[in-house]
Amino acid sequence: MSKRKLGRGVAIVGAGMSKFGVRSGMNSRELFVEAFNDMKASVDKGIDTKDIEAFWVGNCGAEMWEHVKSRIPK
Repeated sequence: MSKRKLGRGVAIVGAGMSKFGVRSGMNSRELFVEAFNDMKASVDKGIDTKDIEAFWVGNCGAEMWEHVKSRIPK
């Protein structure tokens, strides 16, 4: 039997993401809040945010593109 590296069990409790697409007028912080709220809604028995010990955020260059105007025609 192998020894667990973390020393205790872990669990993925919820997951969320912001909507894809051009989101004019929204900054990275607002997109994170949208994804966080989506994650909270995905937890079937609810969650107290004080119980969250760790979280991971995926971000594809938002800071680099945040202030660049969209070149996509409307």
